[in-house]
Amino acid sequence: MDKHIIVMNPFARQLRHDKPLRARLRKLLHRSSIHIEAQTVNELLETLKTLSQSQDLHNVRVFVVGGDGTFNQMMNWVANLPPDNQPSLVPVGGGQFNFMARYAGLGSTDPSENLSRIFSGEIELEDHLWRPIAIHDSQSDTTKYAAVVAGGVVSSFVKLYEQNGKGDLVDVVSLMVSATAGHISHLVKGIDTDVSHTLGNLLIDGTRLEPNRFSYVFGAVREFMPSCTPFHHNNDQNKCNLIAYWGMLPILLLAAPKLWFGKPSIFTNNRIINTSCLKSILLTLDPNMMFDGDLYTWPDASTTPRAFTFSRGPEIPLPRAV
Repeated sequence: MDKHIIVMNPFARQLRHDKPLRARLRKLLHRSSIHIEAQTVNELLETLKTLSQSQDLHNVRVFVVGGDGTFNQMMNWVANLPPDNQPSLVPVGGGQFNFMARYAGLGSTDPSENLSRIFSGEIELEDHLWRPIAIHDSQSDTTKYAAVVAGGVVSSFVKLYEQNGKGDLVDVVSLMVSATAGHISHLVKGIDTDVSHTLGNLLIDGTRLEPNRFSYVFGAVREFMPSCTPFHHNNDQNKCNLIAYWGMLPILLLAAPKLWFGKPSIFTNNRIINTSCLKSILLTLDPNMMFDGDLYTWPDASTTPRAFTFSRGPEIPLPRAV
């Protein structure tokens, strides 16, 4: 593929804080046929819409410089294009955790290093097809796509994470501890807590999960934070990996060192499932979810439960390093 596009998020964590990195990236921009550096999400989406209407994108590679949230925007754009006009997406890092760059087999989280090695031929990319998680909302009749989607304590935590300005892995662990301490304090005082499970019903391949307060994570990748590989199950692109937990938050924190690596913990026995499924349906009033590290609130709030259907979405081109 001779033609390629570089999409750069100037507000991604590494690009905001690392001036030498920005300078190195500037030197590489001449290697792209098209360079997009949008200032807002809406501006990016409008630019991509115009691009797909005016360009033949088949056999084009799009290098995404930014975090997993930036890649999520690009993925949703590509997934909604006709298959014969879909470019391939190459996440090269630049954000905080960069799990999609690791999934693509790139050894560095430095986007300038990854791009330099790709352009020089040191890294060879092999074409692959990949299926993200598809989330369909019955209320708005819309579908979103994500590599990792979560709700309950996870989306509550991400909201706090965003309010605190995000951060690195140490900041994540620190916030987990402080959020749990605050949760316990609120419970003792009998007041509402900022971190809570989703209230609803979850049907996993037609079988109902008995608890009606739980948290969940669906994944189409095995690792989504550094060394975090919590899923027990498969690489079957027809199924979603799923973890659901319905115990107390302090217990979950105690179990975290084991769960982080996908190992069972005595603290969460009989309060957690770790499985894979073809389709799950969530009936809930809760409109909040975490998509690839960013909080998303579904539109059209309702006083009656809405149905969210989780399954694997359509194939999109996602090359991997060989």
